[in-house]
Amino acid sequence: MHIKMLILGLGTLFTWSCQAPQESSSLSTHPELVQGTWALPIQQSDGVIQQDGSQFKILLQVEDYASSSFDRYGFWDGSGLFEHTYGGDGQGSFSYTFRGPSVPLNKLAIQVRLSAESQTQGKPEETSDVELLINGHSLGQQTVMADDGKGSFYSWNIADQERLKNLQITAEKSNELRFVVGAKAKHKNGLCIYGRTLSPVNAAEGQPIIIAFETSASTDQKRH
Repeated sequence: MHIKMLILGLGTLFTWSCQAPQESSSLSTHPELVQGTWALPIQQSDGVIQQDGSQFKILLQVEDYASSSFDRYGFWDGSGLFEHTYGGDGQGSFSYTFRGPSVPLNKLAIQVRLSAESQTQGKPEETSDVELLINGHSLGQQTVMADDGKGSFYSWNIADQERLKNLQITAEKSNELRFVVGAKAKHKNGLCIYGRTLSPVNAAEGQPIIIAFETSASTDQKRH
């Protein structure tokens, strides 16, 4: 069970040049939140790139989202099992950016720990249908479990060459990775994206969003 800060007034447009958000006036009514932090993104990241021959991996920290369309959203690193980005209530999306390999792709695999989002312990039926898109092209939809404070790992895998080509992943510009709980989804109870562990007993389970590529040719290109 975990309690999260309500972020109000999201109709206001935030830009990367704006100052970090001020503490919500509701903080005083939730003293337990003082031990953690909440934030809107003040800068986005294209991730950390690791490469070994034809194996190409991008690591995205869950707090480095570029934008969100949830009515209530933020990042939590206080008490609990994992740091997580959260979005509620109902439908919405999180977008991340990344730079891809500069050579053709053979395979693509994305692994991430997810759950629905609830301000209290989620009921088993309070799941969310999450669609994953790259550059506007759907990789498919999965129903993710109710919010239990830790979620579960979900993977999207593509080996079809035509589908990979249609994603138009490039190294020359930022690509968009987008997690969507859509308006037409049957189950829409928000979304949690989990990252680093907050508890030593779960040290082996915390990880960033992983985008793994197998390329058709090796390259000595490395970026950080």
